[in-house]
Amino acid sequence: MGNRVIRTPQLPWTMSTLRTSPSIEGLLLALRNGNSCAVSDGSFYPNEKVGAAAWIIITPDGIEWIEGGGVLPGPADVQNSYRSELGGQVGIVSCLKSLQQEFDGQETSLLTACDNLGALNKVGSRRSD
Repeated sequence: MGNRVIRTPQLPWTMSTLRTSPSIEGLLLALRNGNSCAVSDGSFYPNEKVGAAAWIIITPDGIEWIEGGGVLPGPADVQNSYRSELGGQVGIVSCLKSLQQEFDGQETSLLTACDNLGALNKVGSRRSD
């Protein structure tokens, strides 16, 4: 990724399409400092019964980033819009897991967002008002 060699993600479908800025040094620093953010979105195509998700992790100035996404795995009868939305959040986590070696055990912090609170409520996540 960028100018770094990062280990293969545990969930490759979350990064079927993967792109980065030319460098991710600033992004890694922003993750360490807790001032980066991530956004995801998912789409469900009911006629095809297919879900897809996309995500991006970005520096506050928007200069450095990592983005990815892909088609969600699983049978057609389990696909829905909630699953697609959550797939984007899973993509963010999968990317962070791949980057974990870069932090040498340091704690990191990341603001995440998605546009479907219903999806988060489906899994029992708390949200602050």
